Amino acid sequence: MTEEIGAKLTPEGSAPLPDEDILRLKSDFKEFCGALETEEDNAGDVYEKWAGSPSVRLSNLTPFEFIKKYVGAPPDLNRYENLVLSMLSDPVCSVPGSVLDDFFGCCNDPAGWRESLLEECLDRIGNDSGDTSESTLILIYKLSELSSDYSGKIFNKFLSTAEKLMPVNGECASELLTLPVCCCENGFEKTLELLSEKAEQSGAHDDIRIKMLAVACVSGKKDDRLYVLLRSLVKRTDIFDDNIKLYFMMVRDYGDPRAVSFMRTKVGRMKEVYDGLDGRDGAAKKLFDAAYLGDGVIRSLGGEGYF
Repeated sequence: MTEEIGAKLTPEGSAPLPDEDILRLKSDFKEFCGALETEEDNAGDVYEKWAGSPSVRLSNLTPFEFIKKYVGAPPDLNRYENLVLSMLSDPVCSVPGSVLDDFFGCCNDPAGWRESLLEECLDRIGNDSGDTSESTLILIYKLSELSSDYSGKIFNKFLSTAEKLMPVNGECASELLTLPVCCCENGFEKTLELLSEKAEQSGAHDDIRIKMLAVACVSGKKDDRLYVLLRSLVKRTDIFDDNIKLYFMMVRDYGDPRAVSFMRTKVGRMKEVYDGLDGRDGAAKKLFDAAYLGDGVIRSLGGEGYF
């Protein structure tokens, strides 16, 4: 089954067109969601509630029962795969966890299925046409939510795809870079190794690595290498550089109180320079805004500010 994945996607990178039964399922889900009015209705896993709720639209079967009848016994894996792909690539619908568990239980290699499909989608985005259709991106994001142990091969695939995409669609490339840090095996560790190696070689970080650093800072994980990278960025960045505010925000997101020391040094220097400038000057105003932001970061980390 894994070997046939590439043939399952359309040239646009989505699932084959849904048949009438799959359309009925999608329509039923939208109708089910439309009837959720109270906070209690929306509590918990809405997809699982839907999967277990009998529906007139589905001949009084639950969606899960309808799906089991649709794929047959023993299940027709091609039909099951088409259904799952169609639901996963839909911007509104998705696949309940119980249905996915059942589908994966029918696969010889569920992890291989996910990885092969994800690689196929990344290939489409990274080709010369740069396919960034909504269905392809939705499928990538949903596949990334299904597993936390994609291989190092996929980690590198995310990076190479983002590098190709960055010159033509920086926003999409940046969004894509949140995934290798969080969804690949040892993704956080691999990210720190990559960033540290780049810093040792040139001290410079391109857009790809800056985005990965930002994601690492909000991951909730701590590592002295990450602290060192942030300290180095703040210390060596010119006080008039547009990126200084971004680095201050990364320090805030990382949340290490030790950063108060180097932040006070930097902000103190910025305030000193500002005090010698004409406050009406554009560069002075820009410097003040950055210093004031840095001062807020110092206070958020428990330090004493200047303003």
